[in-house]
Amino acid sequence: MKLRHKVILLTLTPILLVSSIFMWVINNQLSLLAVSETEALSNELFDNRKNILKHYVELTTRVISYLETTPSSEDNHTKEEILNIIRSLRFADDGYFYVYDGEGNNLAHPVIPALEGKNLIELRDSEGNLVIRNLLAAAQFGDGYYKYTWQKPSTSEVVPKLGYAVWLPDKKWMLGTGLYIEDIDQQVAKVESVIDSSIQRIFSMFVFVLVTVIIVIILIALAVNLHEHYESDCRLRELTYKNVILQEESSKRLSRELHDGVNQLLVSAKCHLEIIKTSLDKNQPLPILNHIVKSEHSLTKAINEVRTISRRLRPSALDDIGLNAAIESLLDDFFADGAMRVLLFLDQKLPCLPCDFGTSLYRTVQESLVNVKKHANSHKVEVTLKYIQPCVHLSIRDEGTGFSVEQALAGEGIGLRNMRERIEYIGGEFHIWSQPNRGTEITAVVKIPETALKMGND
Repeated sequence: MKLRHKVILLTLTPILLVSSIFMWVINNQLSLLAVSETEALSNELFDNRKNILKHYVELTTRVISYLETTPSSEDNHTKEEILNIIRSLRFADDGYFYVYDGEGNNLAHPVIPALEGKNLIELRDSEGNLVIRNLLAAAQFGDGYYKYTWQKPSTSEVVPKLGYAVWLPDKKWMLGTGLYIEDIDQQVAKVESVIDSSIQRIFSMFVFVLVTVIIVIILIALAVNLHEHYESDCRLRELTYKNVILQEESSKRLSRELHDGVNQLLVSAKCHLEIIKTSLDKNQPLPILNHIVKSEHSLTKAINEVRTISRRLRPSALDDIGLNAAIESLLDDFFADGAMRVLLFLDQKLPCLPCDFGTSLYRTVQESLVNVKKHANSHKVEVTLKYIQPCVHLSIRDEGTGFSVEQALAGEGIGLRNMRERIEYIGGEFHIWSQPNRGTEITAVVKIPETALKMGND
């Protein structure tokens, strides 16, 4: 998986995780709210039907009380009049009243007259409940309400019905009525449908926003990635150009050093040898020893110059005596004049490193010392190299003038960039700390893989 894909995945994973948790919590809360609202609506409608039934029964009992206070020649006649009036009372579309005695005998039923005079104490509804027995119990010992199923007159369908009955102790009658409540379930179902639709709209909006955010994040990540690629390409072209210029300058410097240094010394030695040869050919008495000494001196200087140039091109000490000794030799060459105090801390347990690791660390020290000598104006430099398995830690610190790291990295110089790229190329971490008048510290931490150590030992 490419790095940009990993970055996008790491960015989207917490968003998707948090969004999933948020959606789960919201879904649970909305579900609980929907259940609570529908239960509240159902209870409210149910209580409203109870109040309506209670109100109608109270009105009927008042009518009965009024008739009882009216003079009549026979009590039975009054009871029959009361039953006839009860039979004639209606409300709503399917509302009526019925009367039973304490034994379950039907005394009045305006909708099904055939039930009158029959004992219905064992009558059961479609669910097997004893309707009349339970109504009598509710009227005599309960709150009067009882729910059962009954045939609805207007539709002839068996539907749920809420009954309400009161006990008339002076007549030993049960006066009752009821309302069909299937519409309550219908209304609750409509409300549930509306709530479900609202929840679906909320989730749809949330998913739309989430998808939009994800698309925006991906587009931003791609834009940033493309921009970084563009900047990287620009930096790479710039660095390639500067490297070409640097190589040309190095070639010019090498050519100049060979021409002005080694070449002149060899020419001088050649001249002295030619003088000796001429004098020997002509048998002329000359101070031959003096010319031989000067020739030897010129050749010695030429040899030293060649060694110096060779060491700059490739530090052979790395191959011959190892990184510790190579750094120590490098410091001796740099500060042979003793103008700067040098503190060197080398870990003697440092393992033999592969060529690319040792070279990168050596060049980092070399470039750092060049900067210290040219720019730091410091009286002390401290170099530390230690091995804390599995990493090599390198530190170069001075107490010089310091500089602004951001400005230095943004400038045209490539010394710091070269050091950073060398260390990062072998998988290390490179850091620069510096402040004006507080000195500079360059640190590099390089992890040495086991396979690389084996290659280095081989």
